[in-house]
Amino acid sequence: MIRTTTYAGDTKNVPQKQIKEEFADIIYNLAPTKTPMLSLSKRSSTKNIEVGWFLDDLAPEQLKTGDVEGDTAANIGTVVGTEADAAALEVKRQMNVTQIFKKKISVSGTAESVDWFGRTSEMAYQMTKKAQEMKRDIEATICGKSQAPVGGYTGNLAVYPSTNGTTGIRTMGNFKWQVINNPLGYDTTYDQGLVDPVGTPVNYGPISEKTINLAMEQVWRNGGEPSIMMVTGLMANAIASLALSGTGVGMAGRYRDSLQQTKLVNVVDVYVTPYGELSVVLNRFMNKGEAAQTATASVIAPANDIFLVDPEYIDVCYLRQPKTEQLSKIGDSEERMIVSELTFKVLAPQSCGIITGLRV
Repeated sequence: MIRTTTYAGDTKNVPQKQIKEEFADIIYNLAPTKTPMLSLSKRSSTKNIEVGWFLDDLAPEQLKTGDVEGDTAANIGTVVGTEADAAALEVKRQMNVTQIFKKKISVSGTAESVDWFGRTSEMAYQMTKKAQEMKRDIEATICGKSQAPVGGYTGNLAVYPSTNGTTGIRTMGNFKWQVINNPLGYDTTYDQGLVDPVGTPVNYGPISEKTINLAMEQVWRNGGEPSIMMVTGLMANAIASLALSGTGVGMAGRYRDSLQQTKLVNVVDVYVTPYGELSVVLNRFMNKGEAAQTATASVIAPANDIFLVDPEYIDVCYLRQPKTEQLSKIGDSEERMIVSELTFKVLAPQSCGIITGLRV
């Protein structure tokens, strides 16, 4: 017990003003930094601000009744280059533009000279934070609200207008936009929203096993084989609860390990569909920029998406890898900038899918 003698009006001898303060020499920061889409993506490079790639397809299959014996080749099928068969033979072009990401750090001479808790250099500490923030910005941009490509300078791009040429601002098309706007015309978006005959949303469908299976079937019919089900935290809870909805003899056994008598397990790590296995991957940055959704909303604002992803066909393409630039010194401070320029490519949009318009 701490004792001290004090006098009326004496505040110098109160115990809390005599005990030496102590701080742990560490800083705790629990802000999330995992970026699943970036981690799953391939890496490539470019030397242009406009990045293009090509998509092709086979002609639709036909139920054949046979061809004429001894017929000439001219009567059999497609002649490359003719107008009549141009649609079946055309190789589709997909385009995107690079987007610039920047973070600036400014540290005064005093701040860099004094002793700080938890770090030896204020500049190094702030640089680490800004690098992590940039990575989160890139992930949120790729996985956020559908965002069309804007920018460029050639003015002859087939799939988007070349605007903002004078401002220098370029916005890359993200995952959701590219999957929905597949140049091949495949429908890889399974909209669970119910609509009336004129297209006005009247309700939203709940997440269900049927919904997931139908979406996987839709992508599978197009040739895709996703292996990742990327979800928000809310959707992860909803998917875990699907196991609880089973009825009938033996249904409870599919989500409980009877040998783990002291452990309650309620998680779905792998969801097996008739069209392939899906590893459930949580992503904190999905649907960034989308409005919250309710079951009675009059406008579709799909904040509860599920992304069906094949990592083989997603690519982060860098014009400039993240690097630190030393800025000119002005006054009594040091300034540095972290800059990166990149675009995102869904190399084969039919390989991926989106379940949208969900509610729990």
